[in-house]
Amino acid sequence: MSFSLASTPKPSQLFLRGKRNQTFKVSCKISSNDDQNVEINSVDRRNVLLGLGGLYGVANAIPLAASATPVPAPDLTTCSKSKINRDEEVPYLCCAPKPDDMSKVPYYKFPSVTKLRIRQPAHAADEEYIAKWYLYFYERILGSLIDDPTFALPYWNWDHPKGMRFPPMFDRQGTALYDERRNQQIHNGTVLDLGSFGDKVQTTQLQLMANNLTLMYRQMVTNAPCPLLFFGAPYVLGNNVEAPGTIEIIPHGPVHVWTGTAAGSTLPGGGRSHGEDMGNFYSAGLDPVFYCHHSNVDRMWSEWKSIGGKRTDLTQKDWLNSEFFFYDENKNPFRVKVRDCLDTKKMGYDYAPMPTPWRNFKPKRKTTDGKVNIGSLPPASKVFPLTKLDKPISFSINRPASSRTQQAKNEQEEMLTLFNIKFDNRQHIRFDVFLNVDKNVNADELDKTEFAGSYTSLPHVHGPNQTNHIATVVFQLAITELLEDIGLEDENTIAVTLVPRKGGEGISIGGVEINLASC
Repeated sequence: MSFSLASTPKPSQLFLRGKRNQTFKVSCKISSNDDQNVEINSVDRRNVLLGLGGLYGVANAIPLAASATPVPAPDLTTCSKSKINRDEEVPYLCCAPKPDDMSKVPYYKFPSVTKLRIRQPAHAADEEYIAKWYLYFYERILGSLIDDPTFALPYWNWDHPKGMRFPPMFDRQGTALYDERRNQQIHNGTVLDLGSFGDKVQTTQLQLMANNLTLMYRQMVTNAPCPLLFFGAPYVLGNNVEAPGTIEIIPHGPVHVWTGTAAGSTLPGGGRSHGEDMGNFYSAGLDPVFYCHHSNVDRMWSEWKSIGGKRTDLTQKDWLNSEFFFYDENKNPFRVKVRDCLDTKKMGYDYAPMPTPWRNFKPKRKTTDGKVNIGSLPPASKVFPLTKLDKPISFSINRPASSRTQQAKNEQEEMLTLFNIKFDNRQHIRFDVFLNVDKNVNADELDKTEFAGSYTSLPHVHGPNQTNHIATVVFQLAITELLEDIGLEDENTIAVTLVPRKGGEGISIGGVEINLASC
C-alpha cells in the first residue's frame, strides 16, 4: 500500500505539516503471524522517528505543507494494493478496518505503569524469554496473551560487537521466529555490515567490525550534531526533494538490505527476489526480526540524545501534534500524537543498558600524510552536474571560511552538501564520501579520518498509478570535526572523493557546495 499525493517520496523523518483536506493512501506492513486486525498499544518511537509508524495507519512519507497545520491520522478509505514493479503486484492487501467515525477515535493516553518493561539485547536472550516470542510480536499484545505485562521486545544491538551477528533466537528453523526469505549470509555467525549495499565487502571480520563502529560514530556523533541532521530536513508541499536523517541512511536501511534475500536471486518456493523480506519496504514486516531491528533504532534515538550538546528532540508544534492511527491489543482504535512518544518510561518501557563502544571510536588513522595535491584535481564546477557516478571521482572545492574560531564552530556547522541527487528508488544504491584522498582510496577500510560518510537507499514499492520512480535527494555531511582531525582547518580549498559502491551507473548528482548552517 502507499500514500498518494501529486507524487510520493520514500519514508523519512516526520516534520509533518499537511493540510487537513488532503487525502493520502495508507502504507502498511504485515506479520506472517498477524491476524491483520490488531496493532500494539505501546507505540514504538522508532516509527515516529522514521515515519514508518507501525503496522497500520502511520502518516508514512507524506510531503509536508508550508502551512502550520499538523498532519492528521491517515484516511483509511484510500488504502489499496501497491506494485513491486510495473508487472508485479504486492500479493496481499493489508488495509486496516476503518472506524465508523474517525473524529470519535480516542487519543492515546499513557498507561498506568507499576513496573517498566525492560527491553533486553537479543543475543543474550535465554530459553524462557525466547519461548514467549513464539506467540506474538508486540509487547502489549503479547503481554496480554501470556498474562505477562512485564514482557518487552528485545533489541538487536548491532551497534555493539557482541550484537553484530544475526540474533540466534531468530535463526531456528521450524519456529515462528524463522523466516526462510533471508540472505544465506546471515547464518554461521557472520558479522553483519552496517553499511550493506547488497554485495559482500571483501575484508576481514575484524575490519568489518571496525567499519561498523566507524559508521556508528559518524552517524551518531560526527554527522548528527543537531536535530536537523539526525532527523533530517523538513519536506515542503510541492517539493518532493528528500533530505533524510543520519539514522535512516545508516544503519537502518543497510540492516534491512543485509538481512533480506539477494536481489535477483530465486526465492524459496520460486520467483525472483526483490530483496524480500527485510530488504524491501513492502515485505519487511513479514520477518519477525523486523521488530527487533526497529527496537534498536528506537534505542538509538535515546542514545543520541544522551550524548548531549544540541542533540535534543524537536520542539516544532507541527511535528509534535502530528497524528498516527493504531489498533490496540483489544482491537480498539486510537490516535497517537508524536508528542506522546518522546519518553519511553512514560510509555512503560526502557532499555537494558549495554556499552556503546562507538562513542569513543573516532577514527585516528590517516590514509595519507599531509594534504592532497589540489592542483591535480578538477574544480567542482568542472565535474558537476554529473550524469552518472559509475566510477570514483575526485574534485577540489572551496570553503566559505577557514581558520574559524571555536565560538564560530559552536554557532554554525560546516556542511558538505550534494544536491539534486537522482536515482531509481526501486534499486539498492550506495556511495561513500572521503576528504583529502584521491580516487584510489581503499573504500573497504572506513576507520580512517578521511571517511566522511555514506549514502544508501532501501528499495520500496509504489501505488498502482505511480509511474515516476526517480527519487531526488539532498545529502548533507557535517565536516567541522573532520577538518580538525585531518588538519585542514586553515585551508581555503579541500579535496573530496566520491566512491560508488552499488548502482552508481544510475546515480546522477546536480551539484555540490560547502556552506555554514545553524543546525
